[in-house]
Amino acid sequence: FVVLPRGAHPAVQKFLSLHKHLFPIRSLKSLPSDLSGLHRLGLVDAQRRDRIGPAEHLLSYAKRVTVVDHHIDGETDIPEATDYVVEKVGSVSTMIVERLQQSQLELSEAEATLLALGIHADTGSLCYDSTTPRDAFALSWCMEQGASQAAIAEHVQSSLSVEQQGVLTQALINTNSTVI
Repeated sequence: FVVLPRGAHPAVQKFLSLHKHLFPIRSLKSLPSDLSGLHRLGLVDAQRRDRIGPAEHLLSYAKRVTVVDHHIDGETDIPEATDYVVEKVGSVSTMIVERLQQSQLELSEAEATLLALGIHADTGSLCYDSTTPRDAFALSWCMEQGASQAAIAEHVQSSLSVEQQGVLTQALINTNSTVI
């Protein structure tokens, strides 16, 4: 099962809500009550308990816990973790894309778009200081796989929210200028 106990970036969440029929994402409440058969738990973009949120109780059931993260400066406080995949990239989606590339898998348009949105969200559309060339290559591969540019443009937030744009517009309207 894929569970997002703390949700996702707003752009990613919006895309997922429109395409939920394409992705096997479940709520924590919908998981089976008997978790004794939970063999493997993957913690993505979370190597600290405070990032797991309400899913923390799953740690005690898993026989194997894999942490996949791109925040290399943090120390883990999850002693249950048996495997770590922590790399210095701007987005955990980049790490996933690279593994998909190595496996020579082809993605659907929705899968490629979702991963591209993840890269955009984590890297500020490749503008954050933490962005690496690997992120750009991964985003390029998502485009090669058919990521929808229209969907990305629709879901990636502009640098100003609608509310911020309104405030800026009002400020410009109310600005007095004096010609000297």
